[in-house]
Amino acid sequence: IAMPPAECIELGAGTGRMALALMQHWPLLTRYVATDLPQRVAAIVAASSSKEHRHLQSRLCATPLTWGERPLSPLLSSAGTYLVLLADLIYFSGKDLLEPDTLEPLADTLKLALAHPRAVAVFAYRERDPEREAHFCAICEARGMQVDTALLDAATLAALLPESEQHDVERSLPLKIWRLTERGTAVGPE
Repeated sequence: IAMPPAECIELGAGTGRMALALMQHWPLLTRYVATDLPQRVAAIVAASSSKEHRHLQSRLCATPLTWGERPLSPLLSSAGTYLVLLADLIYFSGKDLLEPDTLEPLADTLKLALAHPRAVAVFAYRERDPEREAHFCAICEARGMQVDTALLDAATLAALLPESEQHDVERSLPLKIWRLTERGTAVGPE
């Protein structure tokens, strides 16, 4: 994406740290939807309530979203890119036989988010389990998503982001980036 997105949704936003950083980096972003499980949303709201981030509250929507459900629809019209962000989300498998794996529901929610004509998803993760990662890729492709993958080496990452801003504790593992779109959809620069 050559230009900042008009609107962004993050699946599995955790503490909201990435949401707040990107909102400051992209001041023209009209709305950032930070989603997570209902019990995690309060942490995102609390982080945005700090004195340092209070000015971002009008553009941040922290909302619960269980994977498999439909995310909030974007506010933007057909103009502007709708960015869907995912970071390190495919390792939350079911803990036992009674708790289902999360890959299928995550792919369902991602598919629903990519339904907007100008939607593109970016998924970043540390390569830990190539078999599981390939399985998630196959699930996405089976749902009609185009998956383009790239490996981001340490030198490229350092050029994009100063070391003082790199907060990744697992730097020893390769960083992979996926770009996902609806198959047949070409989302180009704005």
